[in-house]
Amino acid sequence: LEDDLILDFIASAKEYIASATGLTFPNKSARAAMCVNAFVAHWYENREIAGTTSNLDGVLTTMINQLKYTLPEAAHNVE
Repeated sequence: LEDDLILDFIASAKEYIASATGLTFPNKSARAAMCVNAFVAHWYENREIAGTTSNLDGVLTTMINQLKYTLPEAAHNVE
């Protein structure tokens, strides 16, 4: 059950990142992998019904923006 939850979080993180940045998975970006891991850890640690916010929310936003504007694969998709 926990494994399925984590796999769902990984798939959701990749989908979210792809939608937000234009990146595709799999890719060779260590930053994209770190962003996936950060999302998964955040979602796993905050599974309760009433979500909480943390400083990680800002970090994730910064990571997404950096991926969006600095990786060649994503940069050409930004309008």
